[in-house]
Amino acid sequence: MTSHQQGLHGNTGSLNGLELFSSLQTLACTGTLVLETPQGLLLLLLDKGEQKARYPLGVYQGLQQSAQEFHFYPHEPSRIPVLPGRFHSSVIATLRALPLLSNKQAIHTTDLRLLFEHLQTNAFNGCLSYEHDVERGLVLINDGQIAAAFFENDGAMHAGNDALRYLHRRSLDALGSHFDLRALNKTISSSLLGLALLQHRPNPPETFTGLECSERGYTFYQHGQAILQVQTELVGKVGYYLACSSAPELHLPDELPGWEEQRYLLTLRGKDALNPMTDLAMQFQREVGHSGKRLLQQLASGQTIETTARNLKLELAEIKPWLEKLEREGFVRALPRDE
Repeated sequence: MTSHQQGLHGNTGSLNGLELFSSLQTLACTGTLVLETPQGLLLLLLDKGEQKARYPLGVYQGLQQSAQEFHFYPHEPSRIPVLPGRFHSSVIATLRALPLLSNKQAIHTTDLRLLFEHLQTNAFNGCLSYEHDVERGLVLINDGQIAAAFFENDGAMHAGNDALRYLHRRSLDALGSHFDLRALNKTISSSLLGLALLQHRPNPPETFTGLECSERGYTFYQHGQAILQVQTELVGKVGYYLACSSAPELHLPDELPGWEEQRYLLTLRGKDALNPMTDLAMQFQREVGHSGKRLLQQLASGQTIETTARNLKLELAEIKPWLEKLEREGFVRALPRDE
């Protein structure tokens, strides 16, 4: 059992859920209690020990069960349950909206590829999160498939395959211990996915399930009823985001981890392509345009692929076909990693 500024969390051990709840009532506590079993979770709102709201998610029938994961978060009286965010200082809305629930499993992984294969086999629903110093990452996993991914490093943001590339690299470093895996109830996970995919609606239906983003933070709805609020400063666009049950599947990139640190050397042909006095330069300009020329100039200055992408305000995935074309046509050659 652990206590810190984000509340009290742990495992009930020999106590069952009802006994823990009764203890909080006896102590006249005010706040939100989360109880979780493998089948579902229960959100309980307390005001001086009195139950004000009760929202079961999934198939929760576990008040009499012992050894439940729990999180009690004390807060001022509220209309609905309130929890802190898992990444309250993130610059990415989906990370900020992720509630700090109770259950997590630390992952000491050496290869995300093997982990994702395991999660796919077991149709896992939840998220894989990463945090170390100024870096944070989140992967939403929908029935075993990678549905969305984000990575940030001191304000720099990446999404989709690029985010997966950075996270895969971190998993192979000594930073693998900074990952944790969390199962998520479908209402929570599909609402987060709707926000990640920007399923914005100015006027939601009466039976709305999803997320409301407002100055109060991020409020989860189920069938038109507000059930949970993550109170934090808003990042992103105000409005409603419909829960999403499916998304195009993402995959870990095929390149070896560290590919983004590759540097290139211009060949004589590549140098001629940047020399305005040559016929090749005119031909090169016609064929690849201004963007291709800027890329070649960046590579000529000795920049890594990662730095080049950042300077050009492009994703790594956008640069890859250009690099392949320049290398295939003899304008550049890859330098050995130790040069």
